[in-house]
Amino acid sequence: MSVADTGVGIAQEDLPKLFNKFQQLGNAKSLHHISGTGLGLYISKELIALHGGTIYAKSEANRGSTFVFKIPV
Repeated sequence: MSVADTGVGIAQEDLPKLFNKFQQLGNAKSLHHISGTGLGLYISKELIALHGGTIYAKSEANRGSTFVFKIPV
């Protein structure tokens, strides 16, 4: 399954940090005046891993991001 957007994208150097616990990246903090816990993608990764799956993100500056997860059936 994949989910894509056409937003500002995620810097390539930030992609490896996306799924870290309590991680909040620069774009998310500066573009939205709403703070979060930085747990959403971490929890998603953990739940998918419990089902034997994987999740990753692809992104390009000013073109958006795509999140892909795979769970075996």
